[in-house]
Amino acid sequence: MVLNINGARYEGRGFAIKRWQNMSELRKMFGPGKHYDQINSGMDTDHITYSAAPELRSENGETIRCLLAWQPGHGPSGVCTQIDGKQIEVRSN
Repeated sequence: MVLNINGARYEGRGFAIKRWQNMSELRKMFGPGKHYDQINSGMDTDHITYSAAPELRSENGETIRCLLAWQPGHGPSGVCTQIDGKQIEVRSN
């Protein structure tokens, strides 16, 4: 991941990406049946959420911590926090 802020380039590599699905909530929402079965089997991916919490580092050693989430077919978005506490909203193109 690369983030350019005020002329500084922050990069992060090799961070974990988590895949999440709240099956109990989906079961309550859709009940038993074909739609829930497709979600449960992995055929319907519209109900999956991915997340990551990378730490990005600039050439001079400054770090930014990000919290990102997205659904399949969409890019990550979220917030990155600089060391001084300033938060920056991020969204992929």
